Amino acid sequence: MLQIVKADLTGILALFADYRPQLDPDSLALDIRKLERWEDRDHLFLVRREKSYLFPVEDIYLAGSYANLCWTAYLGFPGPHVDALYLHTSRAVHGHPFGLVTVLDYAASAQDVEQFAAHTRRKAAPHVRWVVRHYRTHVSIGSTLDLIKILRESR
Repeated sequence: MLQIVKADLTGILALFADYRPQLDPDSLALDIRKLERWEDRDHLFLVRREKSYLFPVEDIYLAGSYANLCWTAYLGFPGPHVDALYLHTSRAVHGHPFGLVTVLDYAASAQDVEQFAAHTRRKAAPHVRWVVRHYRTHVSIGSTLDLIKILRESR
């Protein structure tokens, strides 16, 4: 996993418009607005073909939720590459959220979600805390240029 620290999160998401031309701009704009509202600090971001999804981490680990179904929907299906990111918002500068970006292995993340999804937030909370800590600490530090290289190679 690759991590970018002190990143402009809206700028990182905007890169997907440049490197995933089939991505619907309205879908991405909705996710950027959702991120800028600061409703949650930890999000998972998913891009496949023309659609992007941004969900709070807690919602993805809630079995049967829309977020859970979207996150695991592409597991086991061959086809276009799926991009997955973990975003942690730490501060805002002039309304733009800044923080950590971790590039995830979608298949491993989706399998973890399938395995540990719980029916209540209370039951899912310990694993969600562990996952968030893992996404923040068990990574190699990189730059935006490294992310661009990953986006180019995985077209």
